[in-house]
Amino acid sequence: MAFVWLAFWGLAVTGSGAPEGKGPVIKLNAQLIWGTNDEKSPEPSHKEVDAALRKRLNGVFKWQNYFEVSRQAVSVPLKKTVRLKLSGDCEVEVTNQGGNQIQAKLFGKGEFQICKTHVMKADEIFSVAGHAKNGTAWFVVFTLAEK
Repeated sequence: MAFVWLAFWGLAVTGSGAPEGKGPVIKLNAQLIWGTNDEKSPEPSHKEVDAALRKRLNGVFKWQNYFEVSRQAVSVPLKKTVRLKLSGDCEVEVTNQGGNQIQAKLFGKGEFQICKTHVMKADEIFSVAGHAKNGTAWFVVFTLAEK
């Protein structure tokens, strides 16, 4: 199964000018999502994303259905990088660069795919796109974790 990164969607908390390694920690939920027009996922462990996330994704992307492959909570300290293994093929590195700036490096099957940096604002979508086989897409989705 080819993993090509279509989207990175995230929300961030307010940063500050605190010294490196000190200050705000960005707490996120990371989800690996499969986008498809198929009614069901071929993998029984995949579950449909909640209605609110589906509505947001449908407003941006062309697929009708979205399934969660995996989910992890992550806390990223200021000026630090955290690497998450979301599946056997998918890993992501997230860096909290301060001032609400997040950098994401995506890896598929151990190969670097893409790196994007963006200053995040509440409820903003930040995405990175690529091509996928069979008219489907794989997303890494980040949202703020509840306190």
